[in-house]
Amino acid sequence: MERELQIIGEALIVLEKVAPDVAARIPEYQNIIGFRHVLVHGYDSLDPMTVWNVIETKLEALAPNIKSLLKEYE
Repeated sequence: MERELQIIGEALIVLEKVAPDVAARIPEYQNIIGFRHVLVHGYDSLDPMTVWNVIETKLEALAPNIKSLLKEYE
């Protein structure tokens, strides 16, 4: 699951570079990118409960927003 979260963060890094206006429409996108950095560079000090908390509290809210943007840009 951590790898999947890293991929989401990477995708937002790229999106921010190529379409910053679209990235800005994703709630907390900068926090997601920051969490990606922690996963990649600070994994040795990362509490697994923090990862689980993100999965439980953030992904559910993120999914509809991303789906809406994808439909808009199909």
